[in-house]
Parts: sequence; structure tokens; C-alpha cells
Amino acid sequence: MNFERQILLLCLVLLFAGCVHRTAVHAQPTRSGAPAGDSYTYSFYETLSDYPLDQTLKACIDSDPGTSGVTRCYDKLLEQYEGQLNRNYERTLKLLDPAAREQLESSQALWHRHMKLEFELIEAQYEDLEGTQYQQLMAIERLILVRNRCLALHMYAQALAADRE
Repeated sequence: MNFERQILLLCLVLLFAGCVHRTAVHAQPTRSGAPAGDSYTYSFYETLSDYPLDQTLKACIDSDPGTSGVTRCYDKLLEQYEGQLNRNYERTLKLLDPAAREQLESSQALWHRHMKLEFELIEAQYEDLEGTQYQQLMAIERLILVRNRCLALHMYAQALAADRE
């Protein structure tokens, strides 16, 4: 993994680790063919919160802790977060006045386009690399993107619901 990617991953970890409650569980994939002692650590688990889907991920990984198993867990959770994102979006829409609803619809359309482009970028940056750890990194990056939008919509709905439901 080149230096720029290591810095990017470090920045992502620091950004997300500061945003949510942390739990100390670690995944430590190593580069294929890397010299002894030359590895990187991605502690996505430290960014997990008490949000119910995050707890589902912890249980899944505990039951299948290998690299491929963890990747399957990330992919499964991504699907669950996509479903929850849609439910949070619909709930938020119902709580907004017409002008704000229109803004959220526009924002969500732009976010969805952004998500598609980010997924393409994630695929492109790892396409020539071999090793299951890169599949895991792609899964983590996709999951973080969708999870963050899901949690943002959840917070919008929670704030509005406190005032309107």
C-alpha cells in the first residue's frame, strides 16, 4: 500500500473515530508479500457505536473472524444499512415541511450520485491489487460511506421527531 493510501486511511479512521463511541476491537490485515513488520492496521471497529446495526456487525465478525468472513459481514451489513438508510430517509421526509422536503429530496439525489461515483473510485483504486485484504478494504470503504449517510438521516429524523411526533 502506498504512502498516500496509508495517510488517507489514517485520516478516515481519525475522522470517524472522533465522531462516535469507540469499542476496542481490531482487524489487522497485512499486505501480501510485505516484509515482516511492514503492515498496516485498519481499526474500523473503533468507529462502531451502539447503533443496532453496528452491534449486528460485531456479532457477525465474532462468528466468522477470518478475512473473508469479515468481508462477508461488511457486505451483509452494507445491505442492511442501505435498507435502514431508505427507512430513515422516508421517515425524515414525512417529518419535513414541503420546502425542506424538496431540499432533502435534492440532497439525497446528489448524495446517491456521489455514492455511485465513490463506489466506482473504490473499485478502481484496488482493481490491480491482489489479496483478500483489499476486498476487505473495499467493503469497509463502501460501508463507511453508506453508514455515515444513514446515521445522518437518522439524526435528522430523531431531531425532527422530538419536535413533531
